[in-house]
Amino acid sequence: MIIKETTDLLESLYGDTLERITIEKIVVGVYFTGVKLSNGCGGISYTPVADLHGSCCSILNTMGRKRGALKGTSVNDVLQSSPATPLTTVVKIVVMNALSAFFMSQKKYTIVYDSDILDLVPIQRNERIGMVGAFEPFIRRLKDLPGIDLSVIERKSSSLGEDEMKFYVPAELAQDVLPRCTTVIITGASIANGTFEGLLAHVDSAARLIVTGPTSSFLPDALFRRGVDIVGGVIVSDSDRAIDMLSEGAAAYQLFGVCIRKINILRNSQEASRRV
Repeated sequence: MIIKETTDLLESLYGDTLERITIEKIVVGVYFTGVKLSNGCGGISYTPVADLHGSCCSILNTMGRKRGALKGTSVNDVLQSSPATPLTTVVKIVVMNALSAFFMSQKKYTIVYDSDILDLVPIQRNERIGMVGAFEPFIRRLKDLPGIDLSVIERKSSSLGEDEMKFYVPAELAQDVLPRCTTVIITGASIANGTFEGLLAHVDSAARLIVTGPTSSFLPDALFRRGVDIVGGVIVSDSDRAIDMLSEGAAAYQLFGVCIRKINILRNSQEASRRV
């Protein structure tokens, strides 16, 4: 639903011009997928490595490019393509992220650039924090705070260091942990893999809710309607450089300050806070 709602919003903002925007470059990197569009805008999203087998070939087939490449494909065709596979969904999201960049401005949103998302969140003593996805910089910062009850919900325990295993919660136990958390941080990848709505159902309506990661770099309206307080993502400042680096296996931390910038979008207080 979030992808559909955001696609509908982008179609209304771009109008007929959307049909004339095409994919200029695209790369499926080891960690992230990146795209540059013909309007110069770029976007990145996580690459679902664990789900790649069996879905790679379907990108071209699904997008109607059985004998060619995605280069030159209309973004409108990408957004309207079906059926969904793990990788075709990510291609949609990376195109959404690139299209969203054009409308990401302080006139419409409250945006904080180049800041860690935790700098915007007042963490209180005895706070119960649920983190869906092992954000290593966040774990390092939170694990030594006095009185913090931290739970890191992950599919794979190997995503955490040996000294962090005390925080590990298997993904199937999310429903037991999230309802008692006062702050919940969810990876944007959950939107791509289809788990976000299920996770949201277990979050207390009074909890502070954060969605973050390069995958969640699209217009935040659909997330705000679901009660998300802060959306953390990235803006691609140099699309060509990002594509080159991703093709060489670069991770997100290697892109910061080179070709992408951190961006945090805050839900305005006057907006409805009820989660739907």
